Amino acid sequence: MKGSVWLSPVVAKKLKMFITRSDEITRTKEKKYVEAMKVLSMLTRTEIEILLMIREGYSRREISDEKVVSLGTVKTHITNILKKLEYSNMKDAIKGLESIDFFTYVSEIGQ
Repeated sequence: MKGSVWLSPVVAKKLKMFITRSDEITRTKEKKYVEAMKVLSMLTRTEIEILLMIREGYSRREISDEKVVSLGTVKTHITNILKKLEYSNMKDAIKGLESIDFFTYVSEIGQ
C-alpha cells in the first residue's frame, strides 16, 4: 500500500505501549492542574504567600515579621488554610499540595 509503513509486531506493541503511557501521563497532569486550580481558587493571595513562605522554611514569627502582622494573624491565616484544604497540619498540607504540583503552577502564574 502506498504511504503505509510496516512495523514488526514487537515495535508495534512498544509503540502502542508508549502512546498509552503518554496518554496516561497527560491525563494525570490534567487532573493535577485542575486540582491545583481548584485549591488556588479557594485561597486568598495572603494565604498563598504564607504557604509559600512555610514551604521555604519560614517560621511563624519570621512570617509575621516579614508581612508586618501579628503572630496571631499568621496563626489565623494558617488555621484558615488548614480548614479550607482539610488538613490537620501544615506538613501534610504542603506535602498534599506538592503532590498536585500546586507550587509549580503558582510560580508559573506569578502568584
